[in-house]
Amino acid sequence: MPRPATGKVPNDTWIMFAVLSAIVGAFVLVIYLPQSRYMNQLQAQMAQDKDEIERDAGAVVDRRLPKEVDVGAFYKDVSAGFAQEKLARPYMAIQSPVREDLYTTLPIQLQTEGNYLSVGRLLQRLDGMERLTQVEKLELKAQPKGSHVEVSMLVNIYHMPSEPEAAKDEQRKQ
Repeated sequence: MPRPATGKVPNDTWIMFAVLSAIVGAFVLVIYLPQSRYMNQLQAQMAQDKDEIERDAGAVVDRRLPKEVDVGAFYKDVSAGFAQEKLARPYMAIQSPVREDLYTTLPIQLQTEGNYLSVGRLLQRLDGMERLTQVEKLELKAQPKGSHVEVSMLVNIYHMPSEPEAAKDEQRKQ
């Protein structure tokens, strides 16, 4: 039978409201607050890791794409590779740099001859260099004696121009 409307809230409603409030309070205390703290810790750790990654990436870019040309270090590394692999008649010729928007390419012509496997190891050495290096063109010609090949390659090394150098290039364009 329905209860008459007297303006009072029935006891059953108060009990239901108390039970529901206890469930919501338990959820907030047991699940929501710990998860919220954990989420804040993860976000702080992510921000810290992101800063560290950006700092490390900047260091890698500085090593792989240096601000100076430093052909001497490249020449030293390649000469050591020629000697270590016992390659004959090594030849290196630096060509004119090519200025791009964000970097400068310095093409270097390399020629040598030797055992096919030794040439392969030289290419691996070029690939494993600290600075960014790209073999753009590669020609292999078989020699009459066994596994010897004559190699000619165009290798690009890159560097980021300094700000004054970039400003001078902009002035020249205008």
